[in-house]
Amino acid sequence: MHFLRTRAALFALGGLLVVAVALGASVAMINTTPEPTPAPSPTATPSPTASPSPTPSPSPTASPTLSPSPTPSPTPVAVCPMNGTRLSDPALAERVPMLVSIENNPIARPPSGLNLADLVVEAPVEGNSTRWAAIFMCRDQVDAGVGPIRSVRYFHRDLWQQMRALTLHFGGAGPVLRSFKAVDMPYANGLSGGWGFFYRAGPWGAPHNVYLDVDAARAQMEEGGVLAGRTGRAGDVRAPFEFAGDPELPDGRAVNAIGFQTASFWNFGWQWDDRTQKWLRTDAGVPNYEALTGDRISTKTVIVQVVRQDVLIGENDPGGFPRRREYLVESGVGVLYLEGRGHDVRWSRDTPEDVTTWSYADSGDPVILPAGKTWWHIVPIGSGISEG
Repeated sequence: MHFLRTRAALFALGGLLVVAVALGASVAMINTTPEPTPAPSPTATPSPTASPSPTPSPSPTASPTLSPSPTPSPTPVAVCPMNGTRLSDPALAERVPMLVSIENNPIARPPSGLNLADLVVEAPVEGNSTRWAAIFMCRDQVDAGVGPIRSVRYFHRDLWQQMRALTLHFGGAGPVLRSFKAVDMPYANGLSGGWGFFYRAGPWGAPHNVYLDVDAARAQMEEGGVLAGRTGRAGDVRAPFEFAGDPELPDGRAVNAIGFQTASFWNFGWQWDDRTQKWLRTDAGVPNYEALTGDRISTKTVIVQVVRQDVLIGENDPGGFPRRREYLVESGVGVLYLEGRGHDVRWSRDTPEDVTTWSYADSGDPVILPAGKTWWHIVPIGSGISEG
């Protein structure tokens, strides 16, 4: 019992001790936990002024990719098909050329209008004298009569087939005119009468006194006059040469004078004039002049076509001299004289409907002429061609 009481007392005491220990531990825990350091009073920060809300930038619209403005194509420059010169009026390049047969006879000099022509073709006729075919196309007005006008020859048909020019003349042999009709070539023969643009004038007697009013004939071609139907038959104009403003030229050889001799009594040629940059015409060594202006007959370019020729025995002119027929539909040689220099060339024409092509004999490159008046010589094989 004592033991029990003692044990009970011990348990009671132990319980008290446990309580005491527990209380002490609690006190110890309370006493050993440091007091928290008071946080310093924060300095009063002024309330920030509200920043204005930025205006939202609009979302950039995708800029369209700008294509570069197309470079406008240059307006084509109208040029004269007969000589390559620039024209202020493009309509002039669409005209039908007028081919005028002009006499080259010493008793009917000086001629009128050769310096106003766009192109001149010179070819032999009976007696190995020559005749001029003056082409008028791109001059707005000629304002003068040209002549003396004479009859046609076979080479005029070849020129029409190449260039489609309307031929105006005064007379012609039956075989020649029949050859024109065989190919439906349009022409106006002043000898047939009824043409108001042919007239007689000047100091010489017939047949050296017929002239042509080029402007009056042009009006009849383009304003529904008597030549309008013939104009339509001429066809679309074709350039007889290739032109460029400033073509590249081979060196060639220096030439100051050119001479042609088609008979013992017939010689003519050109002298180079460095001041005017032109060839000046001579005949039998004497300067040739133009009646309308009083100036020397001149040209920028001289091109020579050496051709085969037949003397038509039995087909004589009124003076009893046999006519000539030149063969322009084949090939051959020639000479180009330009800027005081000479160049050997070749020419070729396969059919009557073709335009003659020209090339340099050495290189085979095509001949391209500078813009300006050209004088085209058709010279028979065997003629003399000299250079000085």
